[in-house]
Amino acid sequence: MIDGAGGNWPTWSRAGTAQDDLARPERDTRDLYNGTGRWAGHPAGQAALATREAAADYHRAQERPESTGAAGERPAWQQHFEREQQRQLHRERSHGYEAQHL
Repeated sequence: MIDGAGGNWPTWSRAGTAQDDLARPERDTRDLYNGTGRWAGHPAGQAALATREAAADYHRAQERPESTGAAGERPAWQQHFEREQQRQLHRERSHGYEAQHL
């Protein structure tokens, strides 16, 4: 009796499925990190994306000089701090709205 005759597929036909199963956690992790896929509307995906954006802002602020620049522009660290305050305020407001309307 051949392995596939009784309804069981031969092992070679399951190789593609096994590779897909191995790639799935890697793809899921990448989606979480980017805030895409099944994580796009999920709080964890949004938090991961916000964290990445904040880290990028922080690193850009660290690379800029501390001088005020032309026309009295605020220092990079101050601009970063103000953006973070605005993001936090936005998160608090949206969280408060969800809590009131559940």
